[in-house]
Amino acid sequence: MNIVYILSNEIDAYGFLESVLKEKFNIKMPEIKRGPHGKPYFLGTAIHFNISHSGDLKILAIAETPVGVDIEKVRKADLRVANRFAQTEKDYVLEKDNNYRFFEIWTKKEAYLKYKGTGLRGGLDSFDVFSLP
Repeated sequence: MNIVYILSNEIDAYGFLESVLKEKFNIKMPEIKRGPHGKPYFLGTAIHFNISHSGDLKILAIAETPVGVDIEKVRKADLRVANRFAQTEKDYVLEKDNNYRFFEIWTKKEAYLKYKGTGLRGGLDSFDVFSLP
């Protein structure tokens, strides 16, 4: 079971997570630990989760396999960061509509790196989002 919720920033994501675990998985909130690069995980269960927030929104994903999510408010981007992307991604961002495309690539990259458990330490240029399944 994979579940994704988009929440108002006013909602306590961990309190909401606790209620979803009880309702959908019939379990109490497990102890939360952090992996070597800071990715949160539940101790003693095969259920995975990830949370991101930006602007007035949060996103929460709960799954029975590892998961990573990111959400970003589209704003004025520092396009110099695109120099750390793979070349095809950089070309795509700079082709047109820079801010929207920048955050499209950024959120995919960050979600994938969170899924892997490395966070940004995993390297923005270590993969190309266009080549992911």
